[in-house]
Amino acid sequence: ITVTSSKDYDAAHPAGTDLADVLDISFMSYAEVLANDFDYDKIKIGKKMDNGLVIKEPLSQFNTENRKLLSWMYGLYARKQPVEKSGHVITVTMEFADGNVFTAKSEALDIF
Repeated sequence: ITVTSSKDYDAAHPAGTDLADVLDISFMSYAEVLANDFDYDKIKIGKKMDNGLVIKEPLSQFNTENRKLLSWMYGLYARKQPVEKSGHVITVTMEFADGNVFTAKSEALDIF
């Protein structure tokens, strides 16, 4: 997953730069639950929810893990606020294992 902004986020992240190192992602995973026979006491990450496991981690870490059995819903959260708070058009690009690419672009957002 690559996330970029149309505006400079900060000095280290000019417009169009990947923001993975300043964002967290939350997602639901079923793989850890199945691998541990639904014994949540054995699972050291995440929070139990609806027979799945909600995990929140840095997007940069998520991008290096080989995650399986994920829900289709994701949440992105800024760990660091941008220097300029308004007018960010955020582009999210997801590349799947089968080579398909999905891109979505937001309206101009204020990030606080």
